[in-house]
Amino acid sequence: RKALAGKAGEIAGPDGPIATRSLMLAELPPQESVTLQENGLGPHRLLGCGIFLPHKGIEAVKKDSDD
Repeated sequence: RKALAGKAGEIAGPDGPIATRSLMLAELPPQESVTLQENGLGPHRLLGCGIFLPHKGIEAVKKDSDD
């Protein structure tokens, strides 16, 4: 499996600011992808974090970071 951390951010939480970070996951089997989308990821998933965006693959991102 492949994972690539992305941009950091911050959202307002009930007890103050919550640090966030985007995460790209690649090569998940279809059922694991659906399970992840249904259940979310991380301790603050119930606050509305975790927008899932389709991406063609991690290869294009890796090539850009290698340059």
